[in-house]
Amino acid sequence: MKKIYFLLLLTLPLSIFAKSASLESIKVAYIYNIAKFVTWQERDNGSNITICSYLNSSINKTIKTLENQKIKDKVILIKNDIKDNQLEECQILFISDNENSKLNKILYTTKEKQILTISDYPKYNTQGVIINLYEENEKLRFKINQEEAQNYKIDISSQLLGMATIVKTDNQ
Repeated sequence: MKKIYFLLLLTLPLSIFAKSASLESIKVAYIYNIAKFVTWQERDNGSNITICSYLNSSINKTIKTLENQKIKDKVILIKNDIKDNQLEECQILFISDNENSKLNKILYTTKEKQILTISDYPKYNTQGVIINLYEENEKLRFKINQEEAQNYKIDISSQLLGMATIVKTDNQ
């Protein structure tokens, strides 16, 4: 039943949410729901799922609302001032456009550690970020770089793939 509600959420125009929720709140809701459709092939996540972002990320205040929520019986932890040497603590990393200068280094580390990368910066998806959130016709949509997800050994549900635009990394 939760999957049906998520599917409905994805079809609603952003203007419906304009009075009650910010765009950042909607992005956080997407991150939460996307995480329900993802599994890590070789990574033991223990009893927690840690969602991380860097200090200057636009979603930092809003993402704290997910703290202690659950996904697949795992408690969500939030780290919104993550440093590069702490990335291994994350299962999901939100990357804002502020991190452009070190994107390649971030992606190298996240690939080694099987970290699901999500961004809202348009160019990042074709540079190796797995999921990109974007606005189109007053709706929040998402693109998935399925090849990168496979390279990271992250499985994304066919239901989620069916709702996304599939993209590839530019150098492939």
